[in-house]
Amino acid sequence: MKTPHLPSRPAWCTRLGLSLAVLLALIACGGGNSGAIGPAGLAGNNAALRTTPTPADTQCHSGGVKVESGLDANGNGQLDSNEVSSHTTVCNAPAGGVGVAGQAGAAGSSTTGAVGPAGAAGSAGQTGGIGAAGATGATGATGTPGQPGAAGAVGSAGVSGTSGATGATGTNGAAGATGLTGATGASGATGATGATGAAGATGATGATGATGATGAT
Repeated sequence: MKTPHLPSRPAWCTRLGLSLAVLLALIACGGGNSGAIGPAGLAGNNAALRTTPTPADTQCHSGGVKVESGLDANGNGQLDSNEVSSHTTVCNAPAGGVGVAGQAGAAGSSTTGAVGPAGAAGSAGQTGGIGAAGATGATGATGTPGQPGAAGAVGSAGVSGTSGATGATGTNGAAGATGLTGATGASGATGATGATGAAGATGATGATGATGATGAT
């Protein structure tokens, strides 16, 4: 088994021991009356430790613990990194070897025990969710046609549509037969005498007539 690495003595322990030794020497040498008790000194800082697990390495084959010590200068109740005055590593003991296997126990009885009473019936399970819809069935045969229904009421007249465009003029029909001559109407009243017309041009002189017979003497 590897001997654990013991922590080294902190420097403040050494200084404290020397101070106590000097104080005891002065007390032993003093022959006069004791002087008045001096005022109380300031409260000292508390010692603090910090431990950190360490992995296995060449120093500690089974790992160990790093122990750091010092004075808690800021009084926060823990050892800060800047307050560490000494440190050491304590190695874990190596794992022990496998022990000797114990003797096999006596074989138990092979007799089968009696069947125990039936347990109480369990509570009913929760209702399962609705299953998926089944496939659509085949279309049934067409039924017999029903009787014609009664005639519905006449609907109201629809709105008149817009007038269509005028159609093209048709061709003239054949002339009809001449109608019968109508009866002669009654003579109309004599009209007023018209104005005298202008004198006509003098006519040409007529040819001289034949000489008449000589009268009786």
